Amino acid sequence: MPNFTGKSVLKLCVILSFLFSFSFLLNFFWEALHAVYLYQRHDLVASEYVPMVLYLSTMDSLIVLSLYIGVSLMWWNFFWLKLFSKAQIVVFSTIGILVAALIEYSSLFYYHRWLYKTEMPTVFGLGISPLLQLSVAGLVSVWLSKEILYGKGLIQE
Repeated sequence: MPNFTGKSVLKLCVILSFLFSFSFLLNFFWEALHAVYLYQRHDLVASEYVPMVLYLSTMDSLIVLSLYIGVSLMWWNFFWLKLFSKAQIVVFSTIGILVAALIEYSSLFYYHRWLYKTEMPTVFGLGISPLLQLSVAGLVSVWLSKEILYGKGLIQE
């Protein structure tokens, strides 16, 4: 396990905060778009719809943080976003798609939480948009966090 100092713990907290914030914004936008246009039974009034999208975006952002921490543990490096490799991107994306597939499968076929409209493109009955959401939003969040924190010099070595 990496040896953490007070400074490195603070740096990790900043990274995770940025990741969560960017992920939340991207997931909120993504959820708002595909929930309205691609799912049946989402003809909700704003007082029901907005809290639902806020909740889903928060959960998706926590999953993105879990993906980041999982990749960090696999490489024994919690600061991998500074200089990430293709292997880390592939692992992050693959696990993100698998987690999304489990969520979609259980929500569609086991819990019957939603149905797709005919406009939703699917693979094996699962929507492509939700399958890609965690990986794409997560990787964009990692990249944005890297660019702002390291590219703009907000985190110093």
